[in-house]
Amino acid sequence: MLDGERDQVSQSSPRYRVYCLLGDGELSEGAVWEAMSFASYYQLDNLVAILDINRLGQKELCKVLCQPRHQPTAIIAKTIKGKGISVAEDKMGWHGKPLTREMADTVLKELHSRILNNNKRLYPATPMDDAPPVSVRNIRMPSAPSYKPGEKIATRKAYGLALAKLGRYNERVVALDGDTKNSTFSEIFKNEHPNRYVECYIAEQNMVSVAMGCAARDRNIVFASTFATFFTRAFDQLRMASISESNINLCGSHCGVSIALSPSLSLSLSVMDVVTGRPSFLFVNQSFSSLLSAAPWPPSSKDSDPPLAYDHPSPGEDGPSQMGLEDMAMFRALPTATVFYPSDGVSTEKAVELAANTKGICFIRTSRPESAIIYNSNEDFHVGQAKVVYKSNDDQVTVIGAGVTLHEALAAAEQLKKERINIRVIDPFTIKPLDSKTIIDHAKATRGRIVTVEDHYYEESLRPQSDLNRDKDTQNIRPPTPPTPPSTTSPMTTPPNMKDRISSEWGGAAKLTHDRVPGPMNLCSAVACEPGITVHRLAVAHVPRSGKPAELLKIFGIDKDAIMQAVKKMISSSANAK
Repeated sequence: MLDGERDQVSQSSPRYRVYCLLGDGELSEGAVWEAMSFASYYQLDNLVAILDINRLGQKELCKVLCQPRHQPTAIIAKTIKGKGISVAEDKMGWHGKPLTREMADTVLKELHSRILNNNKRLYPATPMDDAPPVSVRNIRMPSAPSYKPGEKIATRKAYGLALAKLGRYNERVVALDGDTKNSTFSEIFKNEHPNRYVECYIAEQNMVSVAMGCAARDRNIVFASTFATFFTRAFDQLRMASISESNINLCGSHCGVSIALSPSLSLSLSVMDVVTGRPSFLFVNQSFSSLLSAAPWPPSSKDSDPPLAYDHPSPGEDGPSQMGLEDMAMFRALPTATVFYPSDGVSTEKAVELAANTKGICFIRTSRPESAIIYNSNEDFHVGQAKVVYKSNDDQVTVIGAGVTLHEALAAAEQLKKERINIRVIDPFTIKPLDSKTIIDHAKATRGRIVTVEDHYYEESLRPQSDLNRDKDTQNIRPPTPPTPPSTTSPMTTPPNMKDRISSEWGGAAKLTHDRVPGPMNLCSAVACEPGITVHRLAVAHVPRSGKPAELLKIFGIDKDAIMQAVKKMISSSANAK
């Protein structure tokens, strides 16, 4: 965190020093070495790390601290644990233990006997004049979003454009990225404001720590971005940021199973999932597929390197190691966090503006596929306020989707309308806090029926585990046995029977009739005290594979067809019950 204490990390050095005391045990922590590498690269000469290794005198320490340098300073200080307390000095068994009253009285007498001058008073130095007061409150975009209805843009790109726009009119906006700037589109900010962009490289733990440091004195509006799934590496730092009430804004792109490119990609080979032990490759160009299918896998001992990653022109259909499927649950668990899930360019720009003005940790979840603009540029957004984007006077089911699944819900609504089935579609906008009032009101208006569609895993529940085993007549939420992992005997292709296997083992389209545990949207908690409301959840049922967006959305039962099937099944179940 102290790496970020400079106003903008790579800017001119301030006239103050930051001291960080490190215990010898924590030097084995990888995040410490990430921070050391970062501090060295950016020559943070106002940073002093004191390594407590025991038994070094104070005079030598003070001399070193005062030496001017053009790089970070590390002091290896050998100290004596419990120095000055005779009963505990240099002895084992006193870590985290209080002294008894008798011992404490003895120690206080010893300490008082060493005080030579009781009249001496210490006063803090006058603050330096190189840090005048700044305001990071009431941050506003200079103009409304410029998108037009029907225009298509990926929310990850809309994030980059919004961030650059915000930085254009406020010099306190700082952007950090974990070496994914061309994917998160923070490179747009970097190109416009290079002096306020900090490249943190592939060290997500340190990136979050640097963001905390940049925001520590309330002098910067900090945004940090990487793939949503990579923030899982930094949960320890996120937890401490929440405890510290840090005001940082984080953007996680490439969320869900929908991260793949469009079908126009001529060749795509994903090697990222080699690390999971389950290589998953998908070739679009059959000529390359036949050429490389003869390559042995796993490689022989002579072939120490994995297959090359071919991309034309970009990473292609990445597998589960790149898919953010746990991120919303992780951020929802943080007490001070606000979770935004915008569904188009307009709502993304509004989310960036709101995050800049919201205290605590703000997480903005962005998607890779391009999606159509839904909202007018003058649409007003608020934290904790959902939007009803499709409705009629005779809606039978409320469908709630966010990001990619909101667009699937809208497509389902149009198709169902042709079949004389009307549904209401809600965009929650913020997953935390959730607009429970809007959800409940519209659920009651649609005969108590809710379908949620989530590009995220089912799990991460607030409901007790014992509730998972209730019988069918009390909400039917017994989860099915997880399916056997798909065969990997032919690693160069996706098993053709995957969809059939999932349908047979999961009851079709990810168990449409199962009211599973309340996960990222936390809807079951929102309606728990409301009688007569039934919630059916569609979500990612197990670890996915590589594939095109449409293929994976269909396989995991969160596409337009699955929504239509769920709606019809709810209506049919209600009719049968009557």
